[in-house]
Amino acid sequence: MLNLVFLAATTVPTTPEWSLKTAFIISTFTILGIIIARYKVQKPGVGPGISLPIPGFSGKEFGLSQFIAGAALGHILGAGVLLGLTGSGF
Repeated sequence: MLNLVFLAATTVPTTPEWSLKTAFIISTFTILGIIIARYKVQKPGVGPGISLPIPGFSGKEFGLSQFIAGAALGHILGAGVLLGLTGSGF
């Protein structure tokens, strides 16, 4: 019979410690998520607007809900990439 506790303990991947590399990866994917949210949200500009000093990312064109959704998507993508790179040995 298999010892399931031993099996579970051996398959847990190590998580990377914080460094400038991990911050760069998370920041890059957060910016990518915000850009994706800018162009792919079905109803852009719903909710309160925010003003960023970037053309196309201010006022009624880009809302606070889009910004939060994009940042959340970017963090999810960045965490997936970090875990994937760590699991593959990079």
